[in-house]
Amino acid sequence: MGLRRKSNYRTAAPREPRAQAGSLRPAALKLAADAGMALLGVALLAGFFFLSRLILETIKSSQSFRLRTVIVEGNAKFSTEAVMAMGQLERGMSIFDVTPAAVETRIERNPWIKDAQVKRVWPDAVAVTVRERTVAATVLVGEALYIVDPDGEIFERHPEGKPLSTVLITGIEEEQVLSSRVLVEEELRRILQFLDRYEKMGLMAAASVGEIHRETGGGLVVYTRTEAREICFGKGQYIRKLKNLRLLLERLRKEKREWEYILLDSDSTPDRMIVKLR
Repeated sequence: MGLRRKSNYRTAAPREPRAQAGSLRPAALKLAADAGMALLGVALLAGFFFLSRLILETIKSSQSFRLRTVIVEGNAKFSTEAVMAMGQLERGMSIFDVTPAAVETRIERNPWIKDAQVKRVWPDAVAVTVRERTVAATVLVGEALYIVDPDGEIFERHPEGKPLSTVLITGIEEEQVLSSRVLVEEELRRILQFLDRYEKMGLMAAASVGEIHRETGGGLVVYTRTEAREICFGKGQYIRKLKNLRLLLERLRKEKREWEYILLDSDSTPDRMIVKLR
């Protein structure tokens, strides 16, 4: 019996590749380093934020930034203290707590203040400039009286029972104000411009205005303060008509003639004048 020779080769099972420890270690270290840097950045950011808040709070509480001076300009009707109260400004408060836009809004809530400008003057002062309203006329709207400024803006109700000290404007309907306030105020500006020309031409001495009535079509009628004598002007060419009225009143004065009403309401023939004498 012959003997088999053993093979010098062995069939081995396939081996799985070994993980290379050397290649994993740098990646893990890089990941850890990145995480550490991120945590460090977050910590630094949080620390910076906390430190900034601490510094800001320290500055805000510093006596150097306490409000000591309030300068108010343009105020004739209201005192400095009154304007400060409107804007909720108090001496001793931190100037950092003064927000100019908010202070302006609070001051402008008063109907007699047309507008306000507020500025912080570092480190301890605030400058306030106000523009107060003035009274140009009183307008009758429905059954109520309201005060009008020179821009024709209706801004406050006339105190009940208080006598009028200005020219009264009539012929403005309540429905007009409610539906188109802008157009009404434009019309009031037109009437105030007419009144201004009337005064500048020296007509107040001869025929002082007590009331200006706006007719439905837009024409203007003046009623004198004494005796309520009527002067009808129509709708346009007011400067020309006012010049003619001045000449007419001067002539009547020289002739010592009294009159009841004057008509200058012809827009097509502005030089035509009709006078009813007494």
